[in-house]
Amino acid sequence: MATQALTLDIRNTRYFPGVFDIPNDGDAHPEFFDVVSRDSMLPRRRWCLLVEIKMHSEGTLRPTYEVKGVAGDEFRVAFYVGAPEFPTIVDHCQPGYTLAIMFAARNACIDDKLLIPVRTLREDIIQVLPCGIKEVYSISDKMNSPTLCAACRKPSSLKCGRCGLPFCDAVCMKENWKVEHKRQCVVAQKLREWSALDWEKF
Repeated sequence: MATQALTLDIRNTRYFPGVFDIPNDGDAHPEFFDVVSRDSMLPRRRWCLLVEIKMHSEGTLRPTYEVKGVAGDEFRVAFYVGAPEFPTIVDHCQPGYTLAIMFAARNACIDDKLLIPVRTLREDIIQVLPCGIKEVYSISDKMNSPTLCAACRKPSSLKCGRCGLPFCDAVCMKENWKVEHKRQCVVAQKLREWSALDWEKF
């Protein structure tokens, strides 16, 4: 069964901008927001900041992580959520994993290091992907080459029932599950979910 390629290019900086291309926190930038009233604004469209976790920042009052962006810029992500949710965040945010933050905005920290505040754990806003940014790109490339096996790059004849990644045969798919596909399947499902969205609408 043929696999459909993604309709979303995660290298498109309109939808996956770098940290210096997202709006400042609280700034009603017309490219990103519609002002509804004096105290209210809504996103005009979707955008998502991809960052790779480097390490947990010690000595902070809330879960805070040193991260790097797609261009290698280093900054921080801090979770401004209730204390009962802290263990969930810490359990999922591991060094080398990627955070995908929808509608991200940047702020300035006390020591002048850029800070990205996250104020919700809603799955449509914040996702933890169990691999680095380069591997996220690699998975996207595999999904956009549906005629080639995701593991060995031979012609594909079947696909994963969960994520749609193509494989040449069942043996190759089973062997690749242990090596990388167990991890990549989660990411591929999220990419396919994103691809079904209209990124020009909120």
